[in-house]
Amino acid sequence: MAGRWGNQANAFRIVSQDEDRIVIEGAFLDYETNSRTLRSVTVPRFYISRDTKARIPLDDKRMNEAILSGGSKAVRNAILNGLPVWLVEAYYRKSRELAAKQIGGKAESKKPKSFEERLAWLVKAFEKAGVKAETLRDYIANRVDKNLEDEEKLSYLIGLYNAIKDGQTTIEDVFGQGDKKEGQEQAQVTLEQVMGKQQ
Repeated sequence: MAGRWGNQANAFRIVSQDEDRIVIEGAFLDYETNSRTLRSVTVPRFYISRDTKARIPLDDKRMNEAILSGGSKAVRNAILNGLPVWLVEAYYRKSRELAAKQIGGKAESKKPKSFEERLAWLVKAFEKAGVKAETLRDYIANRVDKNLEDEEKLSYLIGLYNAIKDGQTTIEDVFGQGDKKEGQEQAQVTLEQVMGKQQ
């Protein structure tokens, strides 16, 4: 999108770091409007072991990969926040359509699979990640915007699955743990957060 927009520059840099994390800043410079947009991403220096739950420091190779990945996200966020809203919305709309068609790892064939078939595949993917089918279906029924079209619901759930898989949020944060206590609110992930519009 930045390349198509033209007359711009984008880059990232490390702005601060400590023993636990590195803060990376992405920049988008629009020479047409002489404006600058900055967005930051935090990269942890460790990961949590699934088996022991211990914090394990990243080795040099993985740390470098994490920095490059964080830099890419920071630049992406800066670009998407610096470009006109109408262009960004068109980008998200098309990306959501493509994501919904890619369920199962293959592009949609000439004979499209039904919404129910693709939803069933997605339910299995969530189950592998540790989310029970009834928990996901309850979430869809009660906490996903009922005004969304089927394709938008699928793309929302794909984004939610990827956010959990990539460690941007957790199953507990999204679905809650056990029975919700009276007066306690469960965390809600918005469509904008899932699709990366907010950092």
